[in-house]
Amino acid sequence: MLYTSGILADPFPRYEQFFNVYKIDAVSSQSGADIPSQGIYVDTALDATYEANNIDRLLTINPWKASRIRNQELADSGITPDMQLVTVNGTKYGGSGGRWATFAGGNSNAKEIALHELGHSSKM
Repeated sequence: MLYTSGILADPFPRYEQFFNVYKIDAVSSQSGADIPSQGIYVDTALDATYEANNIDRLLTINPWKASRIRNQELADSGITPDMQLVTVNGTKYGGSGGRWATFAGGNSNAKEIALHELGHSSKM
């Protein structure tokens, strides 16, 4: 569950019994995400990058790579995800919603970013 200020953030407390959360590790060669305007390029498993659509803090990943890893890890499990959230190992503020919600897990506002981006996410 996601926590804010030491307690579950709304609306999760009311619906906690309806959630199942599963974690899949996708290990990257390097931490962080590309920041093209600064000439920073890192080798990540999901090609994490800031500045998508020329928006500084729009943090995205390669959805095809993410889906491939998800499919491999969930094969024969019977699990069908409704929502997908990717934690990028970076500290720069950023995230995005959509089929694959992303957020910078090392940012001091990571929990709030994750909740915000889940609000922009679509059910599979």
